[in-house]
Amino acid sequence: MTEITKTPAQIAEDARQVGKSASDLASGLAADAKTTVAQAATTARSLAGDAVAVGSDAVDATRAYARDTLARASDVVGDLRSASTEYVTREPGTALLLAFAGGALFATLLLSTGYRDRRY
Repeated sequence: MTEITKTPAQIAEDARQVGKSASDLASGLAADAKTTVAQAATTARSLAGDAVAVGSDAVDATRAYARDTLARASDVVGDLRSASTEYVTREPGTALLLAFAGGALFATLLLSTGYRDRRY
């Protein structure tokens, strides 16, 4: 077996070469990391903007739905009001009896809820 021997100058040169390679590698990794961080920040900003847009669209859709529902409910209430006014005009006696019966039923239900349990 032959041994390979190096002079101190050769060992120093090899160390410089390894150090330079390590430095170049570290610089490249740092540049790659910087690029990756910049891309991640851009992506995060884009996603945040998308989230804001989706949230805004959801709020607008909810407002429109509530507005439409309120308009329909208002129309139904108006129709019921005019129908009840017309019925009372045509049938005042029947309307009075129905109102009395409804009031009596409501009073009975109200008084029957726990009236027996109360002790004064």
